Amino acid sequence: MIARSVLLVTVSLLSASLARAEDEAIAVHDGFYLRLSTGFGGYREGIARSGERTSTTVSGIATSDELAVGGTPWPGLVVGAGLWSTSVLASRTHTRADEPEPDVARGDASFTLIGPFFDYYFDPRRGLHLQAAVGIASVRGVRLDTAELDSDRSAVGVGVVVGLGYDWWVSRQWSLGAIARLAVVSASGRDRSDTRWNHAIGSTPAVLFTAVYH
Repeated sequence: MIARSVLLVTVSLLSASLARAEDEAIAVHDGFYLRLSTGFGGYREGIARSGERTSTTVSGIATSDELAVGGTPWPGLVVGAGLWSTSVLASRTHTRADEPEPDVARGDASFTLIGPFFDYYFDPRRGLHLQAAVGIASVRGVRLDTAELDSDRSAVGVGVVVGLGYDWWVSRQWSLGAIARLAVVSASGRDRSDTRWNHAIGSTPAVLFTAVYH
C-alpha cells in the first residue's frame, strides 16, 4: 500500500515536471515580435536660443508609449524597428535669466523617436530583458488652449532609449509585464523669425506596462 502511494506520488511529480518542461520548451522568445507599451514618467526639457546662455527648464509628468516590431535571429535576441513617444500632461517652467517668448515658456511639448532597436532576453524562456534603441527624434509643441500642433516650435534631432523590464507568460505566445524606460533627446529647429532653438530632453524615469506577442 505504501509502495503504491509512493509510486503514485512519483508518477504525479514526474508528470507535472514533464508538463512544465514541455510548456517551457514551447514558451520561448523567438520568431515574430510585437511589443505594445504605455505608462507614465517624469519629463525634463531645457530650451535655449542658439548661442545664448539664457535657458528655460521645463519639468513635469508625461505619458510614454511604445510600438515595436521585429524578429528573432536566435532565441532571446530581438532586432527590429520601433516608435517611442512622450507627451507632457502637466509641467512647470523655470528661466535662468530673462523670460523667453511666451509660446516657448509654455513647455507643453512632446517628442517621438523612430529607429532600430534590440531587445535581449537573458534567458529565452524567462522574462528579464534589456532593450535599447537609437533613432531620429521629432520634438513638437502643443498649445493646450487650441489643442493644435504649433509648427513654429518643431525641432528635429536624435535620441536614445534604454529600458529594463520583465515579462510574464500568460500563454505560449503572449506575455504581460512592465519596463522602466529612460529616453534622452537632443534636437534643434528654427522658428518663423529664423531663430534657432535647442532642445535637450530627458524622459526619466518612465514605467510602462507592456503586452508582448513573441
